[in-house]
Amino acid sequence: MGAAYVIKNINNFSRPDDMIVASFVGRPASMDLFHKHIRQLSEYYNAKIGYENNAGQGLLSYFKNNKKLHLLAPEFELGYNENIPKSSVKRGFGMHIDGARKKLGISYLADWLVKQWMTTEDGEILYNYHKINDVGLLDELIKYQDDRNVDRVSALIIAMFHLKEIEYKIGIISDRDKNVDTYFSMPLFQ
Repeated sequence: MGAAYVIKNINNFSRPDDMIVASFVGRPASMDLFHKHIRQLSEYYNAKIGYENNAGQGLLSYFKNNKKLHLLAPEFELGYNENIPKSSVKRGFGMHIDGARKKLGISYLADWLVKQWMTTEDGEILYNYHKINDVGLLDELIKYQDDRNVDRVSALIIAMFHLKEIEYKIGIISDRDKNVDTYFSMPLFQ
């Protein structure tokens, strides 16, 4: 079975952000069909594809053959955390996952799930897990164990590393974004 999630980037313009906006989970007739669905999600949402590059080279081959390599996220540099064991495997795209990185990814996912994203008018605190509408994913998260095959959770682990990579490379709030916040705080917009 394959699983892919599109996560909205953190931004200052449309809230909530940092949430799953689309997904494809299934077992299509062929892996090429699965890769086609991932390509379509990427093109529709203008999203880069982060993937586990040690889980077979079928996805890379599909994107090479269809001249769509520009849709794949470059291999993650992981410069935001010096404690992440560096991999000697260089594949150009995606991320190599080993036991230590998987454990770190699980901790990133756990932190993301319980990250507060809003308080309702009634004072109820809502967390990122409240934004998940995929019952299968919620079930896998609840029953998660290291030795189980959990494709949805594995996809989200890669997504957590991808989010960290984006935050590291671009920064959550750049100086330009701070000026935009100031601009929209002017009396004209209130």
